[in-house]
Amino acid sequence: MAMFQVLAVSQLNFFVKSLLEGQPQLKEVYVRGEISNFSRNGISGHCYFSLKDESASVRCVMFRRNAEDLIFTPQTGMRVIVRASATLYERDGGFQLVCYDMQPDGLGAVYLAVQQLRAKLEAEGLFDPSRKKAVPSYPQTVGVVTSAQAAAYTDITSVLARRWPLARVVLSPAPVQGRGAAHEMAKALQALDQTGQCDVIIVGRGGGSTEDLWEFNSEELARAVAGCQTPVISAVGHERDSTLCDLCADLRAPTPSAAAELAVPDIQNEKDYLFNLAFDLKRGINIHLQMHNREILQRKSQVYALNPQKVVKENRQTYEHLVKLFRMAMERQLERRTTTLEYQRKALSARNPLEILARGYSVTTAEDGVPLCSINSVQEGQRIITHLSDGELLSTVTECRKLLGE
Repeated sequence: MAMFQVLAVSQLNFFVKSLLEGQPQLKEVYVRGEISNFSRNGISGHCYFSLKDESASVRCVMFRRNAEDLIFTPQTGMRVIVRASATLYERDGGFQLVCYDMQPDGLGAVYLAVQQLRAKLEAEGLFDPSRKKAVPSYPQTVGVVTSAQAAAYTDITSVLARRWPLARVVLSPAPVQGRGAAHEMAKALQALDQTGQCDVIIVGRGGGSTEDLWEFNSEELARAVAGCQTPVISAVGHERDSTLCDLCADLRAPTPSAAAELAVPDIQNEKDYLFNLAFDLKRGINIHLQMHNREILQRKSQVYALNPQKVVKENRQTYEHLVKLFRMAMERQLERRTTTLEYQRKALSARNPLEILARGYSVTTAEDGVPLCSINSVQEGQRIITHLSDGELLSTVTECRKLLGE
């Protein structure tokens, strides 16, 4: 009788799991299929779903640490390609794939994934124009985040040296394509921003296919660009559409060369502007000087007309003339007054009793000084006084005689 080994269910499942995980071909497989019954555990963050095609399906799980790295939100009905390992879930004996990575299958799915992330970031306000910072007019230091070996870096430094050689260029090198490039660019960008030495930062690369530019749609890079305190110019070399990096940046340029032109002014234009400004300023100053010179001449003539010395000189001449006229008038007046006075003096002298007495006349008065004008006012024996030019005679009236014929 043949001997059979009886296994417990758990032993069987463990054995089958060991066989599956021991196959090198099954440790890393890429499987294409359509997602069905997708769900995410709200507590653990693990994702559970099935992949199916026209004739079969397989159960899948993606643990939280891998699900958080997805750049899109998986949905039922979406076609994807997963990188996974085949295993057996011992408890249920169910064959499944443990997925480490997931990418949309086809450009349509890629576009959908980008649109999902774009809507999410837009809802958070990362594209809001009010958040955009102005690029300084005259930057002293320009930061650059790109590959050190890329032609983009050469283009940027060449344009900066030609347009604005005064600026210092600081490169923070990072890969610009391939898995993990977005993470490296985000770190390089944050490192430049944290130094506080850059006035503006250019992040980007030259042209490429949609797959080459995929890293510039990374959520991590988009958030790093939006979170920069330094103004950021996105320079992803394509014209067809905007990456999330473009939308979050403060300014977008179609090429690295164009970004360099936007970052700095043209030194020749600035020289021309300063030359024209200096010319206009000089012309304006000359015009103002001419106007002020004319005004000064006018004021000078006005001041000369009102010059105190001139006024004093003119007034002095007037004063001297008036004094002369006054003196002449006074002299004429004095002569007239002198002549009049002499005439009056002579007239008065002619009427002076003393003058009359000096010519041999006398005046007789009573003792009380009353002049005697008639013999009728005199009595015999009355004392009278005769006034002569050199004295008086005291007499007594002995006789009064009237003139003959009276």
